[in-house]
Amino acid sequence: IICSVIGKDEEGDVFLKTLKENGISGDHLLRSANRPTTLKSRVIGNNLQQLIRLDSETDSDITTDETNYIRDKIKIIIGSCDAIIFQDYDKGLLTPDLIRYVIDEANKNNIPTIVDPKNRNFFAYAGATLFKPNLKELKEGLHITLPKLLNSGTLKDAAGQLFKKMKVNGLLLTLSDQGIYIDNGHERHLLPAHIRNIYDVSGAGDTVASIAAIAIASGLSLQLVAEMANIAGGLVCEKVGVAPIDRNDFIAECERLLT
Repeated sequence: IICSVIGKDEEGDVFLKTLKENGISGDHLLRSANRPTTLKSRVIGNNLQQLIRLDSETDSDITTDETNYIRDKIKIIIGSCDAIIFQDYDKGLLTPDLIRYVIDEANKNNIPTIVDPKNRNFFAYAGATLFKPNLKELKEGLHITLPKLLNSGTLKDAAGQLFKKMKVNGLLLTLSDQGIYIDNGHERHLLPAHIRNIYDVSGAGDTVASIAAIAIASGLSLQLVAEMANIAGGLVCEKVGVAPIDRNDFIAECERLLT
């Protein structure tokens, strides 16, 4: 179930049509006359590498009325959710007040929350179940420097700094070609990246967050959450552009690498 804001424009029409074609409801989207639908245009080179991305958007905060509309939608659906993902693109939808409301309601209902943050509201997600920045976002958020070659001790110290600054239950840190790190303050794992033919990293963070959410909602162990997310993040980088991973490919890779 997607809750977000799009514009009353052609791009918004295309987005709703795409959702319908893929069997996804657009009933919880707000169409705003105050902002355009975010449009990302990617220029792909002959070797299938992304050369540049051009964005048409606004990133100002949504209005109070728009925030209340989204809150009302969330209030209706939250009881039927197995997990909630905050995919924060820093476009103005996720204001501190809305973040706080959703996390509080999720915790009341014992619903896990998974956060893919950006810097503007980096510390607004206190109380979340799993906080999933990439390495650059963590360093910028904490104002720290880390060595190029990372190890468990260095990452444990960085995680400790995060836990001191904000109360979250766990950290899932994506490390690009160095793999993935997960830490809940008691248990921690540093998993290396699997060797892949990398074409495009677009959508990797989204994929990691979504698989981690499924794994957490399924009650899997901390290590298995990280291992499955790590596999999924590698698979999506083998595809050009923003694309979903294939369910059967994912299951086959999990069986190959985890059994």
